[in-house]
Order: sequence, then structure tokens, then C-alpha cells
Amino acid sequence: MIPTENENLEGDLESSGKKLIFENAAAAGHLLKKKKKERNRRIQKKRVKAAYAEAYRKARKTGSTAGKVEKTVTTAGSRIEIFVQNLFEKNKGKIAIIGGVAMLVILIASCLSSCAAVFSEGDSGVMHTSYLGTDNNILAVNKDYKDLEKALQKKIAETKTLFPGYDEYRFDTDAIGHDPYALTSYLTAKYGGYTRDEVQSDLKELFDEQYKLTYETISETRYRTETRTDRVKVTDPDTGLVHEEDYTHDVQVPYEWHILKVTLRNKGMEAVVTPKMNDSQLNYYSVYQSDSGNRSYLFGGENAPYNLEAENENGGYNNPGAALSDGSFKSMILEAEKYLGYPYVWGGASPSTSFDCSGFVCWVINHSGVGSVGRTTAEGLRHDCTIVSSNEARPGDLIFFQGTYATQGASHVGIYVGDGMMIHCGNPIKYSSIDTSYWQKHFYCFGRIKN
Repeated sequence: MIPTENENLEGDLESSGKKLIFENAAAAGHLLKKKKKERNRRIQKKRVKAAYAEAYRKARKTGSTAGKVEKTVTTAGSRIEIFVQNLFEKNKGKIAIIGGVAMLVILIASCLSSCAAVFSEGDSGVMHTSYLGTDNNILAVNKDYKDLEKALQKKIAETKTLFPGYDEYRFDTDAIGHDPYALTSYLTAKYGGYTRDEVQSDLKELFDEQYKLTYETISETRYRTETRTDRVKVTDPDTGLVHEEDYTHDVQVPYEWHILKVTLRNKGMEAVVTPKMNDSQLNYYSVYQSDSGNRSYLFGGENAPYNLEAENENGGYNNPGAALSDGSFKSMILEAEKYLGYPYVWGGASPSTSFDCSGFVCWVINHSGVGSVGRTTAEGLRHDCTIVSSNEARPGDLIFFQGTYATQGASHVGIYVGDGMMIHCGNPIKYSSIDTSYWQKHFYCFGRIKN
């Protein structure tokens, strides 16, 4: 039957309508795709990373390889592809499904690209640079370790009560504290994600290796001066008569002096954990340390050698002025300035390891020709100095601070350069003003190196 003109028109209209519906649907799908592309990609990437993290954690504990994890995720992606193919075959005649299929295809592409990104980067991928534990667990574990340190500090503070009866108590104690990132990086390299309960035995083991507290009894024979009165016979030279007189004289009397020497050595967290790791774990540890496990906000600098935010930075100061006419001081400054910008490293005592505060000062003294103090602590350096007043202090003297750490005696040391400035191992090694409220609050004394 030949269609009439009206029928042809209706057919054209119907065809045009269908075309318009198709075009509108396609356009809507395209806009939806454009708007949701980034959101879906982020969501999917987050899901993939979460799945990978969990699988990675289990793999690390059971000895499985990352390749098995990758295979698992890849298989999941293949199943999604099969599902989409079946869905399309069953509904290929329905234009309304086009938008949905397009979105599923985008989802698959996002999934596969996310997987590819994670696994193509190998050890440098995001899952290998971020701590896998939760913030709460990481902070709780660090608190547990700090509680062990507080108990140690309490024990040292109560020495006289725990060991009564000594004439003198001598303390030679390193600062108490640890690098929380080194602890977290080690536990993550060993376990992946971990819980507070899982690592308690590790904490005690690490603590016992990091700190060594010893007591030594020293007995010395000392002498005190005593005045004595004796009766002596005296002959009168004129009369020859003999009589007795009192004779007063001083004598040196020996006695025993009993000393308890308390020594605490802190090896530092990094020195303890490094030998415990194999090559693979050391690689993870190094990456975590370089980026603070992508959690630089966790500890807020609370374990720095002092409150960095409280100090007025003067790193650009570089002119000790007329004091350079002193040969010894000039030698010290020339040696000290070689290391400006070096980072603070707990226990560090040489350019190869970088320095902590006392390690830096010891190195400068030993290598500038002004003295020989070996390697000792801030408190040890104080004992090697003659204490001078603030008015007597001159460039080249040492300046000591207390209370920057919970330790007995001096806890921080720098080299005074005059003009209200010092050069010291902060973070990094730099010049700093000693007139800030922070340093004034913790000022202990000036000391002059004994020749």
C-alpha cells in the first residue's frame, strides 16, 4: 500500500522525534559523563586503593607477593567487563540504556586506569609511600612508647629515694625522647597496617634496646682537715723547769666517700630499628621516612629538640664581626659554618650522619683545634667547661639550656658568637638569637672550654 502524503509526514515526524529523543539522550549522557567523570574517578580510585591496602596488608603478613594482590584486583576488573558486555547484548535495542552503558564504561575505564596507576609505579606507588595504619592507632602506639619513656624519667628522678645512703649522686644521662616517625615507619615496614595490641611486644623490645640505664657505686678515699689539741711538755729555757702546755694543730683525716653514678645512654630510634629490617623493609622504611608516611601532621614537631615555632629564626645571620680577630674563635666558626643547613639527626655526631646539638658542638671543638672533648652530651660538655657569667661570656664560649627535654642538667647546647647570637644544631644547623622568649626561658649558663 502506498502511503499518503499525511502518512509520509507523520512518518517523518515520528522519525525526527525518535532522532531528537536519541540526540537528547546522547547529549544528556555526554553532559552527565562530563560532570561525573572526575567524581567517579576519585570514588573508584579511593575504593581500589582501599581494597589494595587491605590485600597488601594481608599479603605482607602472610608472605604473599604484591603480584597476587594485583591479580585479584585485575580479575575483579575483568568480571565487571563481562557483566557490561552481557548487559549490552541483552539491551542493545534500547536507546535509553545508552547513557547507563556509557557510565559503566567510564567506571570500568576509571577502575582499570586506577589499577594501572597503582601497580605501574611499583614501590613508589601511593600505597607504598603512605602509612597504612589509622591515625588513632599510630598516635596510640606513640603514646604507649612515650609512657615507657616517662616511666624511665620518673625512675631517674627518684634515684635518691630508690638508692638512699650515698654521699653523692652523679648523673650522666642522655636526653629521653624518640623520633615518632622512625617508630611508625618501622612498624609499617614490618606489618603494613597494624593495631595497638599487635605491636606491644615490639615496643618493649625497642625500648629496652634504645635505652640503657646503669648504676655504678664508686668509693673514694678523701681527706678532711681536723683541728686537734694535744698536751705537750715544755722546758723553760731560763729556769729549766718542765711544764705542760696545750698544742693546737691541723691534721688530714681520711674517710670514705660513696658515690652512685647514674648513666643513661639513648641509642636513638633509627639506630635501633635499622638492623632489624631486611632489604625490602629498609626500602619501605626509607620511603616512609622521606615523606613522613604522607602524614606530616601527625606529631606536630612535639619531639623536636626544642619548640621550633617558639624560636625567632635567624638563619641568615652570618657575620660574627670583630670577634673573628680571635684566632681560636675564628677556627671554630670556620669549622661550624661548613655544616649550616645540615638537618638535626638524633645521636648524629659527624658530617656523614649529620648531627644533634651536642654532636655538632663536640665535632666543632675537636676539629677546630681549640680542644678535645670526645663525644659527650650537653651535660657532659657543661662539666668540661668553666662556668662564666652572662657578663663575662665571649664569642667561642658554649651556651647551655635546660628543660628543652625531660632530662637532668643541660639539655641543649650551642656556640655563642656574640651580639646575642649563637650557632647551634636546631633543625637545621643555623644561627639563632638567644634573646627570644623561648631561649630566655630555658637559659641555663655559659661555659668556657677548659684548655
